[in-house]
Amino acid sequence: MSRHLVINWNARTLRYVYADADRLGRLRVIDAGQQELSVDGDTNAAIVNGVQQLVTRLKADKSKLLILINRGSVDSATFTVPPAGESELPALVQNVAVRDIPGATDQTPIDFIAYPRRSDGTRSIRAMALVAEDHLLVRQLIAQAGCKSQRVLVSTHPLRAYIPEV
Repeated sequence: MSRHLVINWNARTLRYVYADADRLGRLRVIDAGQQELSVDGDTNAAIVNGVQQLVTRLKADKSKLLILINRGSVDSATFTVPPAGESELPALVQNVAVRDIPGATDQTPIDFIAYPRRSDGTRSIRAMALVAEDHLLVRQLIAQAGCKSQRVLVSTHPLRAYIPEV
């Protein structure tokens, strides 16, 4: 069984689910809830501190950390690219996305979906990037949370939607 700590937050509250996952994909919730963040100044520091305290309290340092990012933290753009090979797409998309996604730079990680080629060889692309401030926070969490591995997922629903009512 592997342990997972799933987190999501807003400006005042850190939400979490701590669970075991078996090889068949079944989850057993060990702990779930929310804790108020003490936001006296820097919100990012409060979130990192809250996650560190949570990892310590749950003894979750060997767990996989799943960071759920709200849809509002993702900028996206749809554009058309000229004919290009599959291996050329990442660099091409990065160049176009830097122009079309607000705040994106050459160092911004860009994720994308390439739609099937049209008859003229061009393709529509849907590119996405984290808002710069949230990208910095995610990098801080990855470096300082204290868990063995991290994954970042865009959450289309609030975390409470996955917690059964008791």
